[in-house]
Amino acid sequence: MDSFFTKKADGLPDDELVKLIREGEYQHLQTLINRYMPYINSVAVRFGQFESEDLIQEGRMAVFSAAEGYNGEKASFSTFVKLCINRAVGDYVKAFSVKKRIPQKLITSIDDLELSVDENPEKLVIDKESYDLLSKKLKERLSVLEYKVLREFLSGANYRQAAEKLGISQKSYDNALKRIRGKLKGL
Repeated sequence: MDSFFTKKADGLPDDELVKLIREGEYQHLQTLINRYMPYINSVAVRFGQFESEDLIQEGRMAVFSAAEGYNGEKASFSTFVKLCINRAVGDYVKAFSVKKRIPQKLITSIDDLELSVDENPEKLVIDKESYDLLSKKLKERLSVLEYKVLREFLSGANYRQAAEKLGISQKSYDNALKRIRGKLKGL
């Protein structure tokens, strides 16, 4: 039965498929995904060092998100979905790369940092003072938003998750990280 709907929908334009999907006829989503699979594959191939199945899955989800978010005012669906696919795959690659570069021992909340009790008491006091000083300097140099962004970044959250949690756009999140890097160079 699904193949009947898929074959019937093959001839429909993108805008009509989007309308049907928004009306709850999700069986047409597969037609839309099939239509953009060559593009999804070409985007995934650009990042050969990553697992292509994961990138392809991100691209498929981007097609669904594009169908849900498309309003038709600024661009054609084809242009919009390609932008969504590029962003979704790019965000996945960025998040994966960021997590890969951060040493595992640093992926913790700054405020939840605990010191080991079996260390030398003198070293504990010095470490605590160093931590407090660093935390103070960070709070002095960074805005409230930048400090929150830094905490999310160090927790290992990807751009999309962190931006959503903070209630800002991914671009604002990225810009805040750039400002943080600049401010921390002199620290």
